[in-house]
Amino acid sequence: MRTTGFGLSHVGRVRQRNEDALFIDPQGRFALLADGMGGHRGGQEASRMAIDLVQVSLERAFEVGFPAEETGARVLMRTTFKEAARQVAERGRAVPELENMGTTLVSWTVSEGTVTVAHVGDSRAYLLRQGQLFQITMDHVLTNEQIRLGMEREQAERVPMGHVLVRNIGVVPPSEPDIVRFDARAGDRWLLCSDGLSNKLLHADILHLLNRYEHRPAEAAKALVEEAWHRGGEDNITAVLLDML
Repeated sequence: MRTTGFGLSHVGRVRQRNEDALFIDPQGRFALLADGMGGHRGGQEASRMAIDLVQVSLERAFEVGFPAEETGARVLMRTTFKEAARQVAERGRAVPELENMGTTLVSWTVSEGTVTVAHVGDSRAYLLRQGQLFQITMDHVLTNEQIRLGMEREQAERVPMGHVLVRNIGVVPPSEPDIVRFDARAGDRWLLCSDGLSNKLLHADILHLLNRYEHRPAEAAKALVEEAWHRGGEDNITAVLLDML
C-alpha cells in the first residue's frame, strides 16, 4: 500500500496574510496541517513553527521505526505535540510582538498498516471510506467542551463565544491532543483541513466533491478550496488530500 497526496492553501478573500501551514512527507508517511492565531504575524509564526517541529520529530521517529503498538504511538504523538506546544509558548513569551500566539495542529501518519491521527484545536481530519464520509476529529471549542462535560447540545450551542478554542498549541500548560487509530485500507481517502474550509462547506458538500474527483487528489483539493472561497473566503483556506492505493 502506498499514499499519494496533495496540499493547497489560499489566503482567502479578506485576510492580508496566510496563517495556515501544511506539510506532506514526500514518502507518504505523514502529513501535517496547522492554523495559526495571534496578532501581527504571530499566527503565521506559530503555525509554521509547529509544523517544522513536528516534521523533524516524525522524520526521526520513522528513521528508527514508528511504534507499531498503540501505546507507543500514543506516547510518541503526545510527547511530540506537547514539545511543540512548549517551544511555541516559549517563543511567544520571548518576542513581544508574538505574545499569545498559538495554532491548531492535526497530524496524520501511516505505519505498519495503521493510520494515527492526532489533533489539537479545530482543524479537522475526515475519512472517506467506501462512499461514506466520517469526521474523525472533534473541534476543541467551547461548545463541544460544554457538551463533553454534560451540558445538553441545545443549551451548549447557546453559550456565548462557543467557537473559541479550548485547546491549542501555544498555551501553558500544553493542551492534551486527541489521538485515534484506524486500520489503513486501500481505497481510503483522507482530508485534513482548516476551519476556513469546514466552516463554509457542509458535510454533504465535502462528500460530493471528494467523490466527484475520485483518484484525483490535486483536483479534489483545488475544488474544495475554490468552493470555500466562492462561499465567502473570510478566513485562510487549506486542504490536504491523501489517497491510499
